[in-house]
Amino acid sequence: MDNRINYLLDTCIVLNGLGEFIEDHKNCGILLSRTTLSELDGQKTRDGVIGYKARKAIREIKEIKKYGKLHEWIKIENNIHFKVEGNFEEVKGLNIQSNDDLILATLPYCIQHYGSTVLVTNDISFENKAEELGFEIMNYYGKDDMYKGVYSGKIELTVNDDIIDKFYKGGVTATDLKIIPYENQFIIMKSTINPKKTAVGITVNGKIERLKYQDTTPSKLKPRNLEQKMAIELLMRDDIPMVTMTGAAGSAKSILQLSVAIEKVLDNETNFKKIVLAKPPIALDKNLEVGFKKGTIFEKYIHTLGSITSNLEVLKESRVGRYMNGIKLLEGYIDQGIVEICSIEDILGSSYNDCIILAEEMQLMTKENIFSLLSRCGSSRIFVNGDLYQSSRIIGKDPREMGLFHAINVFKDSKLSGHLKLEKIQRSEFVEELYRVW
Repeated sequence: MDNRINYLLDTCIVLNGLGEFIEDHKNCGILLSRTTLSELDGQKTRDGVIGYKARKAIREIKEIKKYGKLHEWIKIENNIHFKVEGNFEEVKGLNIQSNDDLILATLPYCIQHYGSTVLVTNDISFENKAEELGFEIMNYYGKDDMYKGVYSGKIELTVNDDIIDKFYKGGVTATDLKIIPYENQFIIMKSTINPKKTAVGITVNGKIERLKYQDTTPSKLKPRNLEQKMAIELLMRDDIPMVTMTGAAGSAKSILQLSVAIEKVLDNETNFKKIVLAKPPIALDKNLEVGFKKGTIFEKYIHTLGSITSNLEVLKESRVGRYMNGIKLLEGYIDQGIVEICSIEDILGSSYNDCIILAEEMQLMTKENIFSLLSRCGSSRIFVNGDLYQSSRIIGKDPREMGLFHAINVFKDSKLSGHLKLEKIQRSEFVEELYRVW
């Protein structure tokens, strides 16, 4: 064997994304214990997510098998060599009747016969046992793992009734709740005795304040649930310059932000004079790009602004009770100077003052891209949204290189930013089912 590094993957890594691990590495060896194949076989008939993941992993291994025999080294993409190892070494302290211990016993055999080998696992107890035996360990988190752990902007707590009573009388502090929340984070409190007794507050300087705008209907848009009330709370607070929102397609991110932006720009008592629309000039994927588009900036961008035009139709119908074409509405707002379309690719040198920037589909922007956009904000506010799961392949595999993902993480404890992850899909029952089964 040459001096390449080898990775022995625990079953949890294979279940959560064998293909993704392979895509993220090159010039290495990837090993699976034969025990892992047995565990996958035992999980494949299960209902739900585990069964689906097991079947997917088995299909991925079957694809690799087309290029050779699994018990021999198979060379695949990116100069990766793949092998299923059935041999193991008996190690004091390991019980080879246990699947975990048998996988672990495969590691010294691989080290002895193939050179430097690292165990890859996210199982803490498995990791601790391997470290006690002196083996080298590595964790690996794919996109899904990172997205699940992204900051949501809210905490749910069960508390005693006296805490809820105190909240309504004069407010509670983070110390009362025995938590350390982030600034502008929502705290949802539920009684330990009566589930119907609840309270919702927002963290400001360590104190949990009551919501100021929970009954607000911006542009006559009525919030349908608690999370939409929380979204409106962040958007209405002018002391929060940046509000980020994530959620699946159809979770009402765009219409909530658009309704508040219109409300504030049309309100003569605010300093906001216009709405600036910013959307990445990027196709859904590389294979769908159509190249350079001729015409004015309106003509170039209008067909990418469906999230704006379709929601303008909904908001207008809510106010006047009749349908109006969204493209015509947007064109009218632009003619009046109420709305401006921002060309992100030409943004350097610009400065936006006294406006609200609506930054749509920001999951398509890299860290560098979104930094350039955020650094244009003068005396303005910026509402940012995106669906982290719909990032284009233009963005690298590591979610930390995604501008929206990065912005949420670095600003989560800043007084100048608020974030909320929207969980409820409002578009249709079909889209809700799509996200459940896809």
